[in-house]
Amino acid sequence: MLILASLLLSTGVTVVLPAEARVTGTQIVLGEIADVVADDAQLARAVEEVRIGYAPAPGYSRLLRNDQIGLELQKAFPDVTWTFKGQPATRIWPVVHTISADSLVAAARAELSAASIGLDVEYVLSSQLQDVRVPGLENAFRLRGALDRPTLETGGLTVPVQVLLNGEVYRTVHTTWDVKVWQELPVLARRTVAGEPLSASLFETRRVLLDPRNEGQPVPMALITGSTAARTLREGQVVTAADVHRPIAIRSGDAVFVEVVRGSVTARVIGTAIGSGSLRDKVLVRLDLSGREMLGTVESSELVRVELGLDR
Repeated sequence: MLILASLLLSTGVTVVLPAEARVTGTQIVLGEIADVVADDAQLARAVEEVRIGYAPAPGYSRLLRNDQIGLELQKAFPDVTWTFKGQPATRIWPVVHTISADSLVAAARAELSAASIGLDVEYVLSSQLQDVRVPGLENAFRLRGALDRPTLETGGLTVPVQVLLNGEVYRTVHTTWDVKVWQELPVLARRTVAGEPLSASLFETRRVLLDPRNEGQPVPMALITGSTAARTLREGQVVTAADVHRPIAIRSGDAVFVEVVRGSVTARVIGTAIGSGSLRDKVLVRLDLSGREMLGTVESSELVRVELGLDR
């Protein structure tokens, strides 16, 4: 640095400007548009790396005069004597690369594929995309999907695709998709009417479209036994908690048998239900002899089963 500094005190630099030049990045570097002549090669290389302004966008140009360039060079090297030759101004054009619409769709599709791992998902492009023109050479950019939704749902979905130029986001293209999410679920094999008893035999497993407008989660088959239809239900319907009536099997204050299981050992004692619940619900019971409270599963109107190995 000391040697370079001493050379700057006595060295002049000549900048030769053409009438037109093309640049490959978002910033204009002097060495891309002009010839730099100096007695010291190290100084010449340093001058060539000076950024002298923004590059025009694809489809546009920019005129740079030698006095504008001289101001930027003087800021970078205040002790250098500058000489300009060639043209008094240079018309700057960007080198342009065209990113095809197919490439943008492929990037969005890859993002959807990554988000669909372990799911049964279909997605179809619903928007028309145009090719995108970016400044620079082909190897200067890359595409990156930027889906910010943690889970996929049935419906319309926007998948942003970022165009990165030299590692920085240059532009974001928004693609839109129609998404369908499917799942294998138990559904009614036939129509049922309000008040009809429900059992597992009335259900079969089918591939079902998950619609976020549907209310509630499917009722587990273990909870269907003993319930009745709360309203008329159609064939093929996924049954939710709002669709069934599950009668209360045990009410708070009822005397119950408490079956306590630890591994292969089973014992029955008398207890009192603290909460109410239907079959297969979890309720809290208090043992009459010890006063200990335990969480168990309602097996009938008289029995609560407690699995000590599963109790937390």
